[in-house]
Amino acid sequence: MKTIKKVLLFFALLGLVACQANPAENKDNSTDKNPQQPVVYTSFYPIYDLTKSIAGEDLDVKSLMPLDVEAHDWEPSAKDMKDLSSADLLIINGASMEPWVDQVKEALPDLKILDLSQGLDLLNASEDEHEEADAHDHDHEEAEDHHHHHSDTDPHTFLSIKNAIQYVDKINLALKEIQPDTSQNFDQRSKDLSQELTDLLTKYQKVFSEKKSKTFIVPHSAFAYLAKDFNLDQYPLQGLTSVDEPDLKTIQAAITTCEKLGITKVFYEYGGPSKGAETIAKEAKVETAPLATMEMQVPSKGSKEVHYVDLMEMNLENISESLDS
Repeated sequence: MKTIKKVLLFFALLGLVACQANPAENKDNSTDKNPQQPVVYTSFYPIYDLTKSIAGEDLDVKSLMPLDVEAHDWEPSAKDMKDLSSADLLIINGASMEPWVDQVKEALPDLKILDLSQGLDLLNASEDEHEEADAHDHDHEEAEDHHHHHSDTDPHTFLSIKNAIQYVDKINLALKEIQPDTSQNFDQRSKDLSQELTDLLTKYQKVFSEKKSKTFIVPHSAFAYLAKDFNLDQYPLQGLTSVDEPDLKTIQAAITTCEKLGITKVFYEYGGPSKGAETIAKEAKVETAPLATMEMQVPSKGSKEVHYVDLMEMNLENISESLDS
């Protein structure tokens, strides 16, 4: 009996030594799972979500800025730069959405950066604001006090599904360059995501082609690309980047517009303050609803993880209902 116990003890010790000699084979050791896996950084939530959907578990995808921080107000720290120095690729929206990218290029000149806005038909922010001010009797000088965008370009390109489809193709090609061994996986996920977006685009086109009313009231001027795609007219309560509540003059003008055009919903930023929208809705006897600009991630209230496609589905449903007079 003692002999058997000695034999069992010997094999137990032998197994322990083997585990220590080969930590990568220990299922509990996640840090050594794939030390050679390329690291891809993305700038903010929608870029992270689209990239992660294509990369799956084949790449280590990170968001450079915290996902729950408003994208327009963020600047990278020294630690962020240090973290980024180990990346194989940085994917940004571009179109001046990330004004800090010049700092990155100067500090990390060898870092590969994919600018998804390259080649897109970009909208001119200043011209767009002048047109909106004329159309909605807004005071342009007053509007400029409410936002801090320092570029002539409207950066909200990612809210166009047509652009998002192009983003998927560009991200797929870039990921295959840094890890060709799993290119088939990237191709399949990219194909699936593109099909989802294409189906959603078709749905958008059908829904809005049947609407006689075209104007929808938005919390700030983030939906020009979406509006252009479907011949709609966004009526912004604030400028390109503001998340402040609208002033009294803006509220009174919006109430008049609701009554004049038969608008049935006033929108607030999904996950943001709704007081201004509620004031307009109460006076105009209409409803309020959220619209997602995706400039930050809003935690899901349910068990289901929410993605770019889900939020664009929500935007479609809510905008569509607001055009029902």
